[in-house]
Parts: sequence; C-alpha cells; structure tokens
Amino acid sequence: MAGLIALAWWLRAGALLNADTSWYLVATARWLAGGRLYVDIVEVNPPLAFFLTVPATVAARALHLDTTIAFVAEVFILAMLSLALTWRLLRAIPGLTPFSRRFFLLAALFVMLLLPAKDFGEREHLALILALPHVVLLGVRHAGGNVPRWLAVAAGLLGALGFGLKPHFLLVPLLLEISLMIRRRRVLAFLRPETLALAAGIACYLAVIVLYTPEYLQHVVPMALAVYEQGFRRPLWWVSYRAVPVVLALLLAFMLRPREEAGRHALAWVLWLAAIGFLAAFFWQMKGWDYQRLPSYSFAILALVAGLAGADDASPTRARPARLAATALLTVFALNAFYFAHYEQEVAMNMLKARSLADGRARSFASLSADIAANFPLVNARCLHYSSRFPALWLLPGAMRAQLVLDKAPGSGKAARIDQRKIQAILRYVRESVVEDLQRHPPDIIAVDRRRQIYDFGAVRVDLLGFFLAEPAFAELWKNYRKVETLGRHDFYQRVGAAESVKEHITTCYHRRG
Repeated sequence: MAGLIALAWWLRAGALLNADTSWYLVATARWLAGGRLYVDIVEVNPPLAFFLTVPATVAARALHLDTTIAFVAEVFILAMLSLALTWRLLRAIPGLTPFSRRFFLLAALFVMLLLPAKDFGEREHLALILALPHVVLLGVRHAGGNVPRWLAVAAGLLGALGFGLKPHFLLVPLLLEISLMIRRRRVLAFLRPETLALAAGIACYLAVIVLYTPEYLQHVVPMALAVYEQGFRRPLWWVSYRAVPVVLALLLAFMLRPREEAGRHALAWVLWLAAIGFLAAFFWQMKGWDYQRLPSYSFAILALVAGLAGADDASPTRARPARLAATALLTVFALNAFYFAHYEQEVAMNMLKARSLADGRARSFASLSADIAANFPLVNARCLHYSSRFPALWLLPGAMRAQLVLDKAPGSGKAARIDQRKIQAILRYVRESVVEDLQRHPPDIIAVDRRRQIYDFGAVRVDLLGFFLAEPAFAELWKNYRKVETLGRHDFYQRVGAAESVKEHITTCYHRRG
C-alpha cells in the first residue's frame, strides 16, 4: 500500500489536472475572493463541488502553495480517510479472512488513486472516494454484522458528500436500501444511523442551495434544461458503446460471486449493486464521457476483486475460465491507468503551445469557445487571470441547435418542444455576459474557436466570432484586438496596448507554485 501511495503521488505531483478540476480551482478562488456563485461564476453543476474545493484553496493561500498541489494532497487525504473507515468496516463483515480484507483494501487504494488517471479530481472520482465506506457498510448490514454508531454516522455523512455531488448519484443508495429491505423483509429497514445521517446531510445541502445559492435553481437550472437535450445528449448507441468495459466487468463479477450467504457474498453483492446504480447514472446523463463511467467502472472492479476470493464456490467448470478472464481484465485496467496517467487532451495541449501566452507575454486570458479544454488547465499552468464567468460557452451549442431547429422546421415535433423565447433569451444572455466580462476585465489575449462546427456533438455550423460581432458593444470592444497567432483550431488575438512585459507577475506566480 505504501508503494502504491508513493507511486500515485509521483504520477500526480506536478502533473496537469483535467479541465473540469482546473476550472473548479480557479472558480473557487474567485468565489472566496468575493464572487457570487451562479452570478459571477456560472456553472451547470450544484455547488457541492465548490465546497469540496475550499480546503485546498484555503490551504494553498495560507501555505503559499500551488493550488494544484494542494488539491492533489486534499484528494489523497480524503482517500486515506475513506480507506481507514473501509478497513474498520471490513473487520465487521463475518467470514472475511485477514488476507481477503487486505487484498480488498489494496484494490480500493488502486481504484481511488491510480485508476482515475486523467480523470483525477473529477466529481465522479470524489464520489467514488466518499461513497465507498457507505457501500461497504451496506455489505456489513447484509451480512448481519454490527458496527459502532459513530462509525455508521461517519460513513453516512461521507456518503452524503459523495452522493450529493450530482442528483443522479442518489440512485445508488436508493438501490442499496431497496435491496436491504427485500433481504430483511422490513419496510423500515432504512431506519439506521448511517441512512439517517445521509438523509440529514442531503437535506442540509438542499437547504444551503435554496438559501445561499438560490440563483442556481432560479437561473442556471432553467437554462440548462432548455439547452441540455439539444446540446449535450449523445445517441444511445454511443453511450452504450462507452459502457461496454463496465458491463463486461459486471458480468464477470456476477459469474464469480460467492454462493454462500456469508460476508464475501454480501460484500460482492453490494459492490455489484453500487456499480449498477452508477451505471444507471451514467446512462441518465447520456453523454458517454470517460470520467462519468469512473464510479461504475471502479465498483465493478471491486466487485470482481471481492468475487475472486470466492470463485471456488462457483461450479468447477466455470471457475477457472472466469478467474482467467477476470485476471486479464484487471491487468488491462492496470495498464490503462498507467497509460493515461497524465492529462493529454489534444485541445488543451495545443493551447499550452501558444507563443502569445508563453514567457510572460500575457496576464489575462479569455476564449470564445464552447470547449472547456480551450481554457483549462491553460489558465492554471500559465498563471493567467481568467476574464469570463463561464468555464466555457456551454450554453451556446444547445441554444444554437435549438434555434436552428426553429428556423428550419418551425412546425416539426422537435420545434414544438422548444420554447423560442427562452432560447432567444439564453443567446442574448450569453452575448451580453461575454461583453460585460470583457469590458470589466479586458484580457490581454482572446482565443477564438475558428471551426464552423461549434461542438463535437449537438453540432451547429456557425461563425462564432460573427455571432458576437452582431452585438454593437462587442464590435466596439473588438477594435482593440489584433490577430497574432493561429494554432490548431484557435485564432489568438492580442489587445492593443496590453503590457509588453509582465515578468513580475509571472515570476511571483511561479515562485508560489515552486
């Protein structure tokens, strides 16, 4: 375990974080500096991800650390806490040998710190870490074991943080509770310390959203619902294709499940159910992105590991081939984790090569792009001020596609489901917000996505720069910018009169990073 922890830290320390996690580091720092969530920082997800990023941001400021290093350290600390609780819970499951417990703990450490690879720090990764003790505790309940009340409450509160990151994740505890009710044949089987703690945590979180960030429910959610289907949903066949590795692991885990009604059976069963619940959340979101399948992927692997110890309980005719297949699959998982250990998204890597942003030539940056990789982790790596309230122009693909449907087929069934006034209001809001942000904090460099296809799916052929130039205030502002570079899919424009040298800013920034 110590070797795996050291290896994981060596892979992560100094490496780039993915675009989403990098954005949360920047946005949380802006929020703590006085910005208003969902007004000055417009994000589609609920605020728990910001709350969980606060410790790293505060520690980085107090200790003069780079926030990336501080966040990686925070995730490692959360993983160690989760593993400590999991170890205590495994000891309460009857029938597990010391070797089985240690082997499972080693596998849990692997899926927490090494398997995420480029998706390290994503909300799904945090959900996996925080939810594991609660899932293992359900294994204790299925096996008839008992744990101290404080341990159950701790697992429930961590579960509230994990499952609360996205509403889709609540499918998992719901599925686990239904399973326990059926097993115990008691409707009130859910009245336990961990379940009450989880429910109390979720209720408090909902109260915080309503009272502290009402703009999320009043402003962001209606806009997201209006553009989500048109802009972000991928076809069912594509999402199903992306789920194939998870389904394969689930099938093998089911084949290798221990037959006896003992601890191994209970542990393997609840892990398998958790993987099913997270897989359902993956399909609910209908995007097919790698990081969104991480929890189902990880719990399927853990169910497979739990089943390996009990494979001899299955029929002899299928025990050996199932074990061989499971071992091969676990090997593939391990090789995959090492291969993708570093974040190397093509757009993000191209942005880091821009000459106009290197060697202290800019202090601030913005982009006209719907791709978050155009902005992050570039902003973090180059120590730039980010001059936008949006992580990327995420509202535009769906809004523009909806407008296209209304223009081309106004009487169709698709058009009937679109609120034209709401779509036009969203397009106007994005244009006015971009102008307001650029006027308030004029960036030294603006990158413009020059593709006619605004996004990889839910695609719309559009002149993105032309869309903003239709706004007179933007056209006036744009007179101050000159094209200085083209790299990949982006054109880079520099503000006339921008400081030619910002060495002091960059030197200070990198001193802090060091």
